[in-house]
Amino acid sequence: SSEEADEEPPAAPLEDSLTTLLRDAIGAENGVHLGDLRPLMRKHLPGLSQATDKELREHLVQAGYDPSRTFRARGVAGRAGVHRTQLPPLPSPGDALEGAGDHSPPTLHPSRPANLSGGGESWRAGGEHGRWTLEEIARGFRSVPDPARGPSASRIERWEGG
Repeated sequence: SSEEADEEPPAAPLEDSLTTLLRDAIGAENGVHLGDLRPLMRKHLPGLSQATDKELREHLVQAGYDPSRTFRARGVAGRAGVHRTQLPPLPSPGDALEGAGDHSPPTLHPSRPANLSGGGESWRAGGEHGRWTLEEIARGFRSVPDPARGPSASRIERWEGG
């Protein structure tokens, strides 16, 4: 039918590769410590195989995570990493076809100002959906503002070359 023809399958996964990696690494634990997370990031995320610890931390911060929080995980207390409470809610399968609705994930950049005029250019990485930076290309994705989902919402764009 013509209704079915209007529905396109989602072009990308519902969740970015970093969030998926974090979810897998955390499993049933409270979170994942940086000492356990860094090797996983180097192995599984594009462009990060040679990244320094500082670059990996910055990658987490740019994606909206706070890797400085300390907590107990896997029986070890007081180490920094990403706590499970920082993960966005799991996307529901209908979100890709129905739009965001009321299931909007929390903003990826909670510390960013909603008013992006002025100092927001540094995190917008390439301007209003413009050119990609070398760092973004190396990562394979970037976060861009998504005003349709709210004044401080963001979405992930994947690098497809070109």
